[in-house]
Amino acid sequence: MTHGLASMRDFRRHARREAPIIRRAERIWPMVLGWGLLALVFAAMGALVVCIAIDTDDSGAFWAGVAIVAFAVVLLGSIVAVATSNARRWRMRRAAAELALAHGWHFELEVDPRFFRGSLFTAGRQGRAETVMHTHDPRMIEVGNYTFSADVGQSFKGVDQVGYVRMVLDNELPHMFLQAQGRTRPRPYAFAFDRVQRIDLEGDFTRYWRLYVPQGSEQHAYYIFTPDLMQTFVDVIPGCDIEVVGTELYIYAPGRFDLTHADVLDAAEVVAETVGEHTSRRAARFTDLIGGPVPRLSPVATWILRLVPAAIVGIGLIIVGRQGGLFG
Repeated sequence: MTHGLASMRDFRRHARREAPIIRRAERIWPMVLGWGLLALVFAAMGALVVCIAIDTDDSGAFWAGVAIVAFAVVLLGSIVAVATSNARRWRMRRAAAELALAHGWHFELEVDPRFFRGSLFTAGRQGRAETVMHTHDPRMIEVGNYTFSADVGQSFKGVDQVGYVRMVLDNELPHMFLQAQGRTRPRPYAFAFDRVQRIDLEGDFTRYWRLYVPQGSEQHAYYIFTPDLMQTFVDVIPGCDIEVVGTELYIYAPGRFDLTHADVLDAAEVVAETVGEHTSRRAARFTDLIGGPVPRLSPVATWILRLVPAAIVGIGLIIVGRQGGLFG
């Protein structure tokens, strides 16, 4: 996006045309009109009840009317909060676009998640990569936030955001995933890779990450994730999940990126010069190690994940039933 920055109105008009997922997800006016009408109805009802209660000297009805009016005020406050939050998001998006262009980066408000090969972009519902910036110097590197509605039980928020960095490597690599350990903030996403694909890292780096690789690719993983590269990860991107998928390297941050500050772009360039260059040098020599299709990680069958909690509930019901004498 290189146009529409003259005013917020122009920016929103151009951006909405190029961001259909965001346009659908943030269609707030039907909700605002519906809640506003409901608030007016409750306010009128509450005022009427209060007036009648004053005429009849009925204290119970008076406080009931006050409660109805208070509910209407809460509804109106919710409308204001939603509208204010939406306006703030658009101000931040415009500031991010101005920052990207000022630093010579390309900017896209929205990218369809199906474009990406990383596992993060399959998480949740109504997902989209937004406020996306990328550059091709010294190599292709991209930063953005993946916005999505988390699956039930994985987050208490309505919408979650995870900052990500994507880099292009010089050669195809097996699918590998480094899951960070010791994080204080729970992940709003989860990837159920089969445990038999987990291998131990050299040295004490197991304290920082768990490594998952396809069976048969263990030596390839040790070739790529050497102790010096792992130490670079510890120094530069501690607490981040790292995924390699073919020719792409993904870094998933513990939270969202504030892409209105140049510090994020500066940090991304440092990551490209350290992690990206180091990993790509190892990948450039990878053709001598493997031939044929690039191996992929195998996920745990989802029906097994659903069966476990169902079995726990079933066992619990049986125990309670026996204790209560329901089964004789």
